Amino acid sequence: MYQNSINFSLYQNDYSQNIFKQIEMFKNFEEEVKNKTRKAIQEHYEELDLHLRRKYSNNNKGYILYGKRPATLITEWGPVTYERTRFRYYDRKEYKHKYVFLLDVEIGRKPYQRLHFDLYVKILKELDSGKRYRDILDKYKYSEISLMTISNINRSINLQEYNNFCSNFDKKKIKFKEKYLYVGIDDTYTNIFNYNKKLRKKEISKSTIRMAYAHTGFDKKKSINNRRVLKDKKLFMILNDKGKNELYNYDQKLYKFLNENYELKDKKVVILGDGATWIKTTASQLHGDIVLDEFHLKKYLHQCFSFRRFKLKIKGYLNSIEIKKRAIYYDLEAFIKNGDVTNLIKYIEDLLTPLYQNKFVFLRHKNVQIQELLKYVKNNKEGINNYSKEYYIGSQTESQISHNVKSLKSYGAKAYSKTTFSNMLSMRMAKVNGWDPIDIIINDYNDEIKARKNYFFQNIWVKNNIDEEYIPKQGSVPILKSRTSSFARAVRGILSTKN
Repeated sequence: MYQNSINFSLYQNDYSQNIFKQIEMFKNFEEEVKNKTRKAIQEHYEELDLHLRRKYSNNNKGYILYGKRPATLITEWGPVTYERTRFRYYDRKEYKHKYVFLLDVEIGRKPYQRLHFDLYVKILKELDSGKRYRDILDKYKYSEISLMTISNINRSINLQEYNNFCSNFDKKKIKFKEKYLYVGIDDTYTNIFNYNKKLRKKEISKSTIRMAYAHTGFDKKKSINNRRVLKDKKLFMILNDKGKNELYNYDQKLYKFLNENYELKDKKVVILGDGATWIKTTASQLHGDIVLDEFHLKKYLHQCFSFRRFKLKIKGYLNSIEIKKRAIYYDLEAFIKNGDVTNLIKYIEDLLTPLYQNKFVFLRHKNVQIQELLKYVKNNKEGINNYSKEYYIGSQTESQISHNVKSLKSYGAKAYSKTTFSNMLSMRMAKVNGWDPIDIIINDYNDEIKARKNYFFQNIWVKNNIDEEYIPKQGSVPILKSRTSSFARAVRGILSTKN
């Protein structure tokens, strides 16, 4: 399209191009493409405006030409300024003349709209895919938008409402052959901006994000080697702001979500978590078994008996103390894999006795950590014991927290407003659950534009003689100056009656 219009002759006879000249050449080509695209958009809009001007001139449908006004739309290729015709019409409902730009009605531009809807949707899709603001800004560098513009786009809609609509609209439940439905739940925390009305300033507070993911096991077709893919995965997240109680009756909300998405008849629910009290309560309310996330248990184990690990085992790479720690670690790990809680507790208790303390001197410096490990194991007997059950396939809770929540904030200390971060969570939840709220946003916008077109292009804006029967003059009765009151219209009708 642009090849014929770009001046390539400047570079045709230059055979001594180095890398700097080539960079400059492509930069010039890119700049020329950008300018010509802007010009093409401008010419297209002005030709369409000329067509509307000819069609609705000469008082056609009551429209009167009333000059031209410039407008600027920010597109992917940058700001495009074009001239559009201003039309005047008479609104019989409000008894006054109004003005409209029929070109804006035709192309779907709302009053005071600066960002083209095409760019608006593209940025929403980038946000939906988890892109950072800076990445979006670099991709659409010609648009000349700022980081605040992207943030305003994120806050311009309430995606939670669209997600609720999608969940209520999509009533198809997942039917699966497996006996068990796995549900991993955990809490994570993030900093949220809140506006303090008393102090009239923004404050940063820590808010809770309660995430639950459900699946029916591993997808054998998509899983390869060490990369296992969860089958029929669904995501459910709640952002609980400071001072709010969004987590009240959480077990009921979770059960409603699971029941709307899965066929739970004759299925056993397996809860995966870190052993917190509220997780155990949720498991009991759902009549399911609880499985302790092995990540947390291994963390306590590493704190007590850490040793260096190398893929290539070289003779003598561990000292004598590390060899003893490794032996104890492997003994405890064997009990954990078999779900043998009784022997696991006994083994840990023996490590605290004077016999073992004298035999392994390094244990004396780890008494506090060993006692914490013993306490954690005793508090989660049921979760560890279920490692031996047939349904145990591991827990992916911490990795899901990282992929679906922490990855949204990327690296560095960031704080978002509640609306912005809630939309980010809703986008991630919609993507995992197979919903597409952006399509609903586009359809809503299209319906709104169609209604606006019908209003301005189908109605006839002609001023009748009845509308001119009474025109308020200076010194007239004040009530008669009202053009909307039914009483005022009745009085005007009486006064204008000719004998």
